[in-house]
Amino acid sequence: MTDDSGQYSFTGLRAGTYQVEISGFNTSEVSFSSTSGAATVGVGESKVVSFDGTYLRTAGIIGTVTVEGEGLANVTVSLTGGPDGNDETTMTDAAGQYSFSQLRAGEYAVGISGYDTDDYEFVTTSKSVTIAVGETANVPFDGILLRTAGISGRVSVEGTGLADVTVTLSMADADDMTTMTDAGGQYAFAGLAAGDYTVSIALSAEQMVAFVFDSTSEDVTVADDETAIVNFDAEHAATASVTVRLFVDEGPKNDMMDEGEMMFPTPEMLAVVAELGLPLALPISLSGPGVHDMHTGMAMPDGSVVFGGLKAGGYQVIVTDIPDEVLAALPPALGNALRDYAYGGPATGYPIAVGVGQDAMQYAPVDITHQTVHFSTWLKHGDMTGDALAGATVTLYADEDGTDMVGSGMTDDMGVTSIRFERADTEGNMVYAGIEAPEGDFAVSADGKQAVMWNPMYPTGDVVTNTADIVNLKAEVSFGGQTITTAMGGGEALAGWASIYHPVRICCNH
Repeated sequence: MTDDSGQYSFTGLRAGTYQVEISGFNTSEVSFSSTSGAATVGVGESKVVSFDGTYLRTAGIIGTVTVEGEGLANVTVSLTGGPDGNDETTMTDAAGQYSFSQLRAGEYAVGISGYDTDDYEFVTTSKSVTIAVGETANVPFDGILLRTAGISGRVSVEGTGLADVTVTLSMADADDMTTMTDAGGQYAFAGLAAGDYTVSIALSAEQMVAFVFDSTSEDVTVADDETAIVNFDAEHAATASVTVRLFVDEGPKNDMMDEGEMMFPTPEMLAVVAELGLPLALPISLSGPGVHDMHTGMAMPDGSVVFGGLKAGGYQVIVTDIPDEVLAALPPALGNALRDYAYGGPATGYPIAVGVGQDAMQYAPVDITHQTVHFSTWLKHGDMTGDALAGATVTLYADEDGTDMVGSGMTDDMGVTSIRFERADTEGNMVYAGIEAPEGDFAVSADGKQAVMWNPMYPTGDVVTNTADIVNLKAEVSFGGQTITTAMGGGEALAGWASIYHPVRICCNH
């Protein structure tokens, strides 16, 4: 029998020719080209008869290294053990497959290494396997993708979170993931593997009209243990407008736009503006939706002010009075027309909310603060009238008793005086006029105070004429005579005659 080193010997042989044959080996594992040999030995001679065979290498090991069903390339696979003490390595191909061939039957250890341990994790990285002659064993390794990355962000409109927006996360070779933004506009995807992703948001038709986003889709790459931030920010669409119209609040005065009330500026004012070719810049402004957001409106030909290009939100319409210095700098025709009016609404203005694409209207009241009465005085007696009376004093009172004076004036050479007073000093649209004639030659009948009324929609009324009689106290009468003219002559003035006057009606202004 061969010893541990495969050696054998036959001793004490006589000289001669011998046949040496081997047997008893495992023919399924070892193959010899010849199992017998001859040798001739002489006296004292030793011969060596060797048998050199080969192991039968018909076994193999194959396998696949996968991560969640996908082959993992370029993984180092090592093979150790076996009857020959194998120690060899190979690499997985693009499909994650590897193989070891021409192995002897025996027990082997297969291990994997060289992969990114931050990305992948395997339950075991080494396996033992026993293979028989002619057998090919399958030794697979299946791992999991380490999901330590994340993507989060916020969907907002000018800093305010937008709730209930669908956010979709797309990736290669995997199904999309979706989530919804919360009340603060926040969203998050956790437990992601490192790699490339696309984050997109889906907006409703109303949101697409209401908001303008720079982008609704973003590509992002995340590494292990990294959380990428992907925000989507929008601005409100500037498609709304606010129109402000002022009206003369006098029919009745209630700070509300009533039927029949006149717009402000009045048609007369607009005609003056058009004639002068000046812009009528009314003191109307608009603030919002931010605290410091101020907007300038455009004056329209009809006197309204339009604020266009607004975002949806809450605004405040602010109306103020035209400053006195501005009125003074205007042409007199326009400045005088405007000076009798003042804004009559709340000092804080009017809150107004507009939606996307909405055109809102806000009416604001203007009060007539001053009234001008044009009063004309004429000499008068009953139905007969005479010349205009200059120098007469006309006093206006809020009451018929004449205890509450609101203004007075003296008539000019045309017998007219214009008296301007604050409407707040009167009740309704009526005052009472008292007339005082110039001292000496005239007298006014004691008919009491004359009621003067005006249209409350206008600060200036028609010319009012005195109803009281005003007569002169002195009359000049001239008398002349001459001889009768005949064919014989005559026609000479008569001098030295005495005149005696008797009661006679004389016209009131003679």
